[in-house]
Amino acid sequence: MSARQECYVVKDAPGKGMGMFATRDIKRGECILAEKPLVFASRDLIKTQLAINAMTELDKKSFFALHNIHFDVPTAIGIVRTNALPLGSDGVDCAVYKVMSRVNHTCAPNVHHTWNPKMKKEYLHAIEDIASGSEILTSYLEPFLVREDRMEFLRKNFKFECHCNLCAAPKPEYELYDSTVRRINIYSDLIMTSASFSPKKSIQFVREVLVLLDKIGGEGKTPFYYDGYQISAMYGDYTLAQEWANLLLDSYIMDEGKEGEKYERYLKYSKNPRSHERAGCAPRQILS
Repeated sequence: MSARQECYVVKDAPGKGMGMFATRDIKRGECILAEKPLVFASRDLIKTQLAINAMTELDKKSFFALHNIHFDVPTAIGIVRTNALPLGSDGVDCAVYKVMSRVNHTCAPNVHHTWNPKMKKEYLHAIEDIASGSEILTSYLEPFLVREDRMEFLRKNFKFECHCNLCAAPKPEYELYDSTVRRINIYSDLIMTSASFSPKKSIQFVREVLVLLDKIGGEGKTPFYYDGYQISAMYGDYTLAQEWANLLLDSYIMDEGKEGEKYERYLKYSKNPRSHERAGCAPRQILS
């Protein structure tokens, strides 16, 4: 584990068990923690159990101190299912951590975690300013879900009712949020489906999503900057592609830092917008 403990402490979180809290003000984009796993896990339960058995006694103590909500399977497997984080975006394999697995959920997170396969560490970055004393919170959810879907997923998979500020907001507020999320999802579906026959419209959909995201806090822009870059590069508008690539890189660094698994690729795009594997594959158009 990296020596960044000066900015957080793990302690009791009322109603949640243990949690992570800021011990000083943390700036957006700051790396809070870099941690190696206690144990790697997979869908192969026998392999996972053998990996748990092979841990040191000290690591086992930290592992078995973690929360378990799955009582229909052996305790060790239940702890993995409760606390594991996916290794990268494919989510096939996962790992359990002494500290990272203590970070509790909110539907409006102030941190984002990412796996670095080269360093074999999970990194935790602040995606907004966090005041000293505040709880450091991630999201257990896919982005852009409406309140009902979020609560159903958390009840089914994590067995708790979410009372975060977003879920506990007055009905008019969460209905407005849900309406915005639905519009984001509609535009998101249209971005790539329209790219093949109306790239200018597709770019407009990207811009519409970015405006909508600002209405619900402004987070989650990175994949849409990528869409803008990719479409611009496909149609050979490299001036516009450069603009999107710069936005993409800056946003990614703030969300996942230079330790993120896609950093090198996005840096390459920013240095040379023609470097995308599909650059110039469509008839050239100026999309700005």
